[in-house]
Amino acid sequence: MFLVEFLSATLAFTFREDLGFTFREELKFGIEMHYAPFANNSVSTLWDQIHNEFHCCGVTDYEDW
Repeated sequence: MFLVEFLSATLAFTFREDLGFTFREELKFGIEMHYAPFANNSVSTLWDQIHNEFHCCGVTDYEDW
């Protein structure tokens, strides 16, 4: 188990820029395709909760909306 964790951490560190880019793009896609301000779905609820908790908007800035 330790070997798997060590390998995962090493790969994540090695490819951190690619992973960061992929996560940002997926989050932006989620906003564009699944966020509806007055809908009661899990994506909308999650984004609203994140924005309220961290006092921010979007993935990188307000232009993501």
